Parts: sequence; C-alpha cells; structure tokens
Amino acid sequence: MNSSLQSKIYLFGDSFIHGSGGDITSDGKLKGIGYYLEKENIEVHDYSVQGSSNQSTFDYLESTISNSEDDMCVVVGITSFLRDDLPYIHVPTQWSRNHVDNKVEGDHPTIPIDETDEMLKDYIAFGYNKEYYQTLNDLFLIKINNIFCNSDNVLDYLFVYTVEDYKIPSCIDESKFLYKESLVDKFEKLNDESYFEHVSLDDPYFSGKTHLSSKGYEVVTKDIHDIFYNT
Repeated sequence: MNSSLQSKIYLFGDSFIHGSGGDITSDGKLKGIGYYLEKENIEVHDYSVQGSSNQSTFDYLESTISNSEDDMCVVVGITSFLRDDLPYIHVPTQWSRNHVDNKVEGDHPTIPIDETDEMLKDYIAFGYNKEYYQTLNDLFLIKINNIFCNSDNVLDYLFVYTVEDYKIPSCIDESKFLYKESLVDKFEKLNDESYFEHVSLDDPYFSGKTHLSSKGYEVVTKDIHDIFYNT
C-alpha cells in the first residue's frame, strides 16, 4: 500500500495498542499510537481495550469488520494468551508470562484471591504447556488472517505482539508482522528506560507490566505508518 491510498486505520488490542503509559496532553488526549497517527492526518478508529484478552480482541474485530463498509488498514495487537480463560478452569492465569516468571500474585483482577489460587499455582507449576499457548496463537492468527483475506475493504493489516511473542506460523506471511518480537522485548534491547513509562521506586520495572512511554509509541507509530503508506 502507498500514500495514494489514504485510508482509515482501525486499532484492536490491549493497553499497549491503546497507548497506556503515554503522556496526557493539555486537552486530555493520550499520546499513544492513535494520537501519533492522527497527527499524520489519518482517521483512526480505536477499538483497543486496556486489559483485553485475545478472545475479546477477536470478538471486537470480527464484529466491527463484518459491519463496516470503510476501506481500512488494520493493526491487531496480540497480547499474552495467558489472559484467555483456561479450559476447565474458566479463568485466565495472569497478564503475561513475565508476571508468572516474576511471581507476581494478586495482580489480575479477574482471578479470585481465595483457595482457587492454590489450584492456579498448580496449573502453572505442573500444567502449563508452552506448545498449548503456541497453538492458541496459531489458531488466532489463521482465523483473523482468513477474515482479512476475505474482506474487500481491508486494504492492509499488521499484527503486533505486545507483552510477549510467539512463533509465527508458516502459513502467515511474516511481512504482516510489525516486528518479529514483542514491543516489550524490542525496546528492552535498547537499554534505554525513556522508552517506557515512568516507574516509581515502589513499583519497579519488569518486563510485560510496564507500558511504553510516548517516546516508545511514537517510534512504533512511525514504523506502522511507513509500512502502510511508504511501501
């Protein structure tokens, strides 16, 4: 797609796509991806939701695209599949794998803080299976890719891993991914905390919990814009 095909951009995903952690302007706007795209005179429809699971992202996306006649480019943020309800348990486990690795407890609002915690700990200790979550990733991508390929009004699209990444299935074109790694991993490698939101001494930074700063979101937005309109 190139600049002669200016279209609307639709955003779907979690808090990283929404721009959480970015600065707030004097008129109350959050300086995230949507904000910086609008500065390029692009009409943005932001359906991202803070705390979203991939299931809820899919539901928003499927409903929105099937009921829209707009020509659009679409950005889909893929969050941790640990946020999706677990089979037989019917609750998510954590915000991300990084929360599990850092032994953060009681941080997920949908997990009851009672005896169920012991069961969830057992699930993580003995039942967690990386291949299972990779399969969820593959199915999610295959389904959404099929929706896009069968939609006349989706002109282009990008997938963005946010808090953690998964292997890209061979049936999906790698060029449809903004990065081959998560936003968190990409900016951590720069070893520059200015790309992340301000973190107080009482709430130390760790991977997957701390959002990007406006500086980080501006970089992400430029890369999205370049792919959609300059290639």
